[in-house]
Amino acid sequence: QHRVLCYRSDWTERLSGNSCRTPNTVPTLAERAQYLVVGASCRIASQYLCLFCHRKYGEIEPVRSNLMAMIRSGFFRCEPFAIETVFLTWAKQAPRAQTMDEKPHLRLFDTHAHLDMPKFDEDRSAVIQRAEAAGVESILTVGISATSSRAAVELAEQYTSVYAAVGIHPVDCADATAADWETIVALLDHPRVVALGETGLDNYWKRTPLAVQQEFFRRHLRLAQERDLPVIIHQRESQQEILAMLREARQRGPLRGIMHSFTASRDDAAQCLDLGMHISFAGMVTFKRSDELRAVASTIPADRLLIETDSPFLSPHPLRGRRNEPAHIVHTAQCLAEARGEPIEQLGEQTTLNARQLLGLEN
Repeated sequence: QHRVLCYRSDWTERLSGNSCRTPNTVPTLAERAQYLVVGASCRIASQYLCLFCHRKYGEIEPVRSNLMAMIRSGFFRCEPFAIETVFLTWAKQAPRAQTMDEKPHLRLFDTHAHLDMPKFDEDRSAVIQRAEAAGVESILTVGISATSSRAAVELAEQYTSVYAAVGIHPVDCADATAADWETIVALLDHPRVVALGETGLDNYWKRTPLAVQQEFFRRHLRLAQERDLPVIIHQRESQQEILAMLREARQRGPLRGIMHSFTASRDDAAQCLDLGMHISFAGMVTFKRSDELRAVASTIPADRLLIETDSPFLSPHPLRGRRNEPAHIVHTAQCLAEARGEPIEQLGEQTTLNARQLLGLEN
C-alpha cells in the first residue's frame, strides 16, 4: 500500500509540475510499467501516457490503442469510456500543452495529401483534427482520377481546412475516358477547387504508355493556363521530359504550379523555378541518406518553397513504415528549417504564405 500511495503521489505531482524531482524528467519505460502495475488510477496514468507519447512521438494514438488493448485483455482494470474521455481531451490539448516544454506556435500548409484514400476511411475526421492540433491550418487534398477528384471536392465541402485539386494522375491515364476528362473540367468551377492535378509523367511504373501520359499532361497544362490555375506536377524518372513540356507550355504564356515531392537536382530545381514553378518537399527530405536533397532544399528561394506530406505515403523520419498523415508535416518542416538554418516558425509562416498566394487564398 505504501508503494502504491508513493507512486500515485509522486506521479500526480510530476504531472502537475510540482514534483521535487528534476523538472521535465522523462521516466523510463520500466518506471511507467511499474506505475501501471502497482495500481495507479487510470485517469492519471492515461494523462501521463498521453503527454509522454505526444512529447516523444508527436502523437498519442499509438499509446491509446495499446492502453485500450490492455483494458480489453483484463490486464488494466478500468472502464474503457474513462480512458477514451481522457484521450479525447488530450488529443485537443496536448499539442498546446506547456506542462513539460514550451511548444513553438506553428502555421503550416500541407500542399499535397490524398485524404480520400481508403487508408483514411476509419479515422478521417480524427486525422484532420490531429493536423489542426499540430498547427496545420490548411490541407490541399489532390485527386488522381475523376472519382478521386469528386471525392476530394466532397471533402473540401465538409472540412473548412481542406481545399481540393482535381486531375488525372499519369499512372491512371490509361483508364481515363472522355467522360472522365469532362468531369475534371466541370469540377474546376467549384469554389473549393484551387489547383489542377495531379498530373505529370511517370517512367517508373510503365503502366501507361509515355505518349498517353504526355497527351494528358499537355491537356492539364493548357487547361491550367486557360483557367489561370496552378498545376500540380508528378515527376518520377522523367525530369528531362517534364522540363521539355514545361518549356513548351511556357512559350504559350505564363505558367505556375508545384513540383510535387521534389527529389531532382539543384540544376533541375533552378530550371523549374525559371519556368514559374514552386518547389515542394515531402518526407523524403528527412531520410538519413538525403543529404544531397537537403542541400538542394537549402538553395530554394524562400518565396518559392512549399512543404507537403503526400499522405498516406512517404512518412518522414522517424515515422517511416507507418501510414503518413498531415500532422506529420511537422517533421518535414523541422528538417527543412534545420537545413536552411532558420527557425521552424519562420519556415512555417513563409511556406504557408507561399501556398496561400499561389492557390489564390490570400484573404
